Amino acid sequence: MLVTTAVAMSIVGVNYWQTYRRWQDINARIKLVELDKPNFENAQIYRDIFAVAGNDLVFRLLKHQNDSVALQSAWRTIVLAVPLDRQNKPILPDSEKLVWFLGFVKDRCNSAIPGWWHEAVLECRASHRHNIFFTEPAECPYKTICCGDQMLGMVELKCPKDDSVTFFGDKFSYIRGNDQVFLNRDILTKIRFVGGEISGVITGSFVENEFFLSVHRGIYVHAFDQLDGSTLLKFSTAFGGD
Repeated sequence: MLVTTAVAMSIVGVNYWQTYRRWQDINARIKLVELDKPNFENAQIYRDIFAVAGNDLVFRLLKHQNDSVALQSAWRTIVLAVPLDRQNKPILPDSEKLVWFLGFVKDRCNSAIPGWWHEAVLECRASHRHNIFFTEPAECPYKTICCGDQMLGMVELKCPKDDSVTFFGDKFSYIRGNDQVFLNRDILTKIRFVGGEISGVITGSFVENEFFLSVHRGIYVHAFDQLDGSTLLKFSTAFGGD
C-alpha cells in the first residue's frame, strides 16, 4: 500500500511539474504577441501557444488577463470541435459553441456585436480544422474609400457606408455623424499584407468621450481605444482555421 501511494504521489508530482513547465512556455510565448506586429506574425505565435497548451490548458486561457489571448482561446474551442480530416462538403461548426463564443466576445469586450458580424459567425463553414471560412453578409455594410493608391500603399480600403475617412499626410480623420477624430495612419499597418500593401476595413464608434476603432481584414480584428488624443490597441485576434 505504501509503495502504491508513493508511486501515485510521484506521478502527481511529475504531472504538476510538466504542467508548470508548459505554463512557463505558454506565458513566454504570450509575451511575444505584440499588438503592433503584422497579423501573420501574431497568428503563428498563437498557433505555437495552442500547440503547447493542447486541449487541456486552452480552457484555462479563457480567463487570461490579456484580452487578445482570451478571445483567441475562445475561438480555439470552436476550432477544436471541427473534424481534423477534410469533409466531403463544408460543414457548420458546432452551433451551440458558436452562440457561446458570441456571448463570450460580448461579455469580454463589454460591447454589442454588430448584426452582420453575428450573422457571419453563425453562418461560418469548415472543410476541415485547418480551413474555417466566413460567407459574405447578405448586404455589404461597407463602401470603398481608397482603391489602388500607390502613394499610400493601399490596395483597397473600406469603411461603413454612413461614415467618412479622409487621408492627409501621415494622419487620417474618421467621421461618424457629427463626431470626428484624427488618428495616425500607422494604425493601418494592422491590415498590411506580407508584401506591404494595405487592404481591409476600418470601423469606428464614438461612445461618450471615447472612440473605438476596429481595423480588420477577413478573420483578423484589431480593436483600439482612443481617449484624449492617446491611442491604445486594446486587443488583436485572428479568427479562422487551425
